[in-house]
Amino acid sequence: MDVRLLLILIAEKFGLVATAALVCVLVPPLRNRLLGVGGKPRDRLAVFLLGFLLTMWGAKMGESWMGVLVNVHGIGILISAVLGGTRVGFFTGVLGGLFLTFRVDPTLGWVGVAASTIDGTLAGWLAEKRPIAFQGNRTLLTASVLQIVRFGFVAIVLAVIAIIVVVQNREDVTLTLLVIEVTMPLWVASLVLLLIGTLVGWLLSSRRRRAKAG
Repeated sequence: MDVRLLLILIAEKFGLVATAALVCVLVPPLRNRLLGVGGKPRDRLAVFLLGFLLTMWGAKMGESWMGVLVNVHGIGILISAVLGGTRVGFFTGVLGGLFLTFRVDPTLGWVGVAASTIDGTLAGWLAEKRPIAFQGNRTLLTASVLQIVRFGFVAIVLAVIAIIVVVQNREDVTLTLLVIEVTMPLWVASLVLLLIGTLVGWLLSSRRRRAKAG
């Protein structure tokens, strides 16, 4: 899929989720619960339920690009965190990450759950301690920074896992393919097999996308 088309599709889905959240805020009974209108405290349970529903919806509206599922589940987590604070953001991030990982994209594993949890917790903390971060034009900048932190966390975790694998698998192994024998460290052999599997998966997914397009 062309990256420009991907951006258009993601922007469209982003708009749908954001519009759904706006409609909920405009409905008087929900507005009173979500925003605490009339001097009443915000109903954090209502905030959590709205955010979690939007998170699940956004996770389901994903688009595959180069074997990676791109989705907008983070919008629901962000809304919960901004309206409900750190605790609501934390729980929405945890459950949203679990839903995304185990119902939509199992390849993410527990790293995906942890990344979503960090999203919600950090956004909620900022909303409580630095509410100006989500006012006006700063909202988009803050959301972008949160995504950078998310991807940075995932990169660090993967790097640590890679280092552990290398350190614990330095012994040499011999691989035999028909009459060819190759000796290399176990971690190198694992990396080669991983790259081959990734390439095969990417080729198969590309073929399926072309078949659907045709």
